[in-house]
Amino acid sequence: MSPRMLFVNVVLGVSVLARMGSAETQLPSAEGAARPAFFAVSPEVPGVSFELAPAPMYAAGGGLATMQVRRYYKTPPPPPPPPRAHQPRSLFVVRGGFFDADNVSEESWMMGLKAVGNVSPMFRLGGTVDWQWRTNSTRTVTSTAIDGAGNVVQSSRTIAESQSSLVPLMAVAEFVLPSQGVQPYVGVGGGWEFMYVEAFDYTTGFGYAAHYDGPGWQLYGGADFLVAPNVRLNAEVFHNEATVESNFYDPYYGYATEQRIDADGTGGRFGLSFAF
Repeated sequence: MSPRMLFVNVVLGVSVLARMGSAETQLPSAEGAARPAFFAVSPEVPGVSFELAPAPMYAAGGGLATMQVRRYYKTPPPPPPPPRAHQPRSLFVVRGGFFDADNVSEESWMMGLKAVGNVSPMFRLGGTVDWQWRTNSTRTVTSTAIDGAGNVVQSSRTIAESQSSLVPLMAVAEFVLPSQGVQPYVGVGGGWEFMYVEAFDYTTGFGYAAHYDGPGWQLYGGADFLVAPNVRLNAEVFHNEATVESNFYDPYYGYATEQRIDADGTGGRFGLSFAF
């Protein structure tokens, strides 16, 4: 081989070795960088996850790449709301009181029941039934004497007696101001009222009885006073508006008769309220 050909072969060999050396690099390849990361969830610590770097690769300085760990924690739940004051779902009231009718001089005594249930903390619905009664007797003194002990004894005779009963039966709605101790309220009721009147005149021997009924309504306000966990003292004032009437045939005059009685008046009611 000639010296010229030998020189050309040496130059070509050095060029090939230089290219092979430049193709090898210590830097991580783009393929490894593009690979997705691996995730693992710790079985001992719920809510904590670890993010691992891609598969092991060599860093530019010749060492292994470091593993990156990222922790993810769940957001803690919000604190529970503060407890609200207990409101009973229903109330049952036993009560008594008095009723002062507008057109009658004598007051009526009364007793009744009320049952209401809560629709919301400030509104409740229910019903009531009351019995209002009034009795009256007319007497005259017939004689006066002195007994053996010196006591003055008066003898009297009943001339006439009368009795009147009014029974309002109503649906009611109440607006309440919730409170633990004193719980005020106002209410309105509407329904039907029934009256029974009976009288007898002992002088003439004449007696009669009549039944009346008609629509009526009431407006009232009061308060409940806590005396035990499920027992309250109840007090209220009320106003009643009603007109009751009776239609009957009068055989003496031979035609139909209509009678009306105004049952308007104001009164007070007191009782015990039981919560359920």
